[in-house]
Amino acid sequence: MPDHINFAYKRAKENIEFTDRAVNWEVKKLFPKEYQASLRAIKIIDQDLQVEFTKDELVFLTYHFVNVENEKESLQDTIQVSKMISDIIDIIQISYHATLDDESFNYSRLVSHLRYFLIRKIKSNKPASEQLDPSLLKLMIVKYPQENETVQKISTFLRNTKGWALSSNDQVYLILHVWRVTHREN
Repeated sequence: MPDHINFAYKRAKENIEFTDRAVNWEVKKLFPKEYQASLRAIKIIDQDLQVEFTKDELVFLTYHFVNVENEKESLQDTIQVSKMISDIIDIIQISYHATLDDESFNYSRLVSHLRYFLIRKIKSNKPASEQLDPSLLKLMIVKYPQENETVQKISTFLRNTKGWALSSNDQVYLILHVWRVTHREN
């Protein structure tokens, strides 16, 4: 992080900016605690160094704070995971013709689940060690057909972009999270 702050300082002095407003919005919604910490840190850095960092530095610093929480995750992994989470949320929103409440508890749970799921997939393509009863997936497909259809779209996206297959466990958990985020208030 010190190296990044040093380079950010040099970029700020030279007025070099990489602004991508969409990424700024995504990071703010995906990692709200880390984003708020970054806002406070940049305010302190700006005052101490008498420079004004750009919004893109806020995004990069947020990624660094996210990495601090998970030592096994690299900055590149965090950026990749953030983009994939955003794409998966888009799939859900398009499937339901709705905008998800990014302030809700269930949205936060979905993002957390996706983050750990994607990190596990990036680090190792092995399925989780504990397998659920296979009949549970069959029950979920019958009980939640629209959610299953959405999960199949997510599965296709992951297969096409990463070559990943969803296990039965992954499908069950995703069906539940999709249902929660699209049907529950909080």
